[in-house]
Parts: sequence; structure tokens; C-alpha cells
Amino acid sequence: MNSAVKAATATSAIAALLGTVPAQYAIYPAAVIILCNVLSASIQPPPPSSRWSLPYKAMTVLGMNIGWAVNRIQVGVTGVPVPRDHAQAAKAVLAEANIPVITEDKMP
Repeated sequence: MNSAVKAATATSAIAALLGTVPAQYAIYPAAVIILCNVLSASIQPPPPSSRWSLPYKAMTVLGMNIGWAVNRIQVGVTGVPVPRDHAQAAKAVLAEANIPVITEDKMP
């Protein structure tokens, strides 16, 4: 599923849920979403084996970190920045070392 479909699905689901909340209380779920987004952007992800790994993932979902908004620092995933013109060479080196390359289709 591509990022646009994920974002549209999540946005419509959140909008439907927020539509059920009475107007005078709508600020509270909005505050939770904003707080989760701020915290997930400022807290370093725990190691995958940590007991805080699942709550961190839940916090990022509540903060609507999906598609293009997903945090670049994620639980159990590292990134090695290389110039775009060296990307294929970097993938070849990783393949030779039997290190799997995570794509959007194969996220952990």
C-alpha cells in the first residue's frame, strides 16, 4: 500500500473518530495527538527488545506519524545516509554482506 493511501485511510479514520466527540471536548483528543507527535519527535526510540518499544510505537501511531510524516528514527531501524548517486553501490555492498535492505513493503 502506498503512502498516499495509508495517509488517506488514517486521516479519514481519525476524522470519523473525532466526529463522534462532542464539540466542547474535541480539544482533548487533538491535544493528545499533538502531544504524541511532539514526544515521538523528541524522544529517541528504545531498542527493539525494550519493554518501551510497544508504547513508543503506539505513541507514534497516535501522533499520526504515517507516510511522509513517519519519524526517520524508528525502533529497530537504522539509516546510513549516502549521496543519492551512490545509493545503488551502497545497496550492493549491503547485499554482499547479507544485510537486508528495508523497503516500504518490508517494514519491521
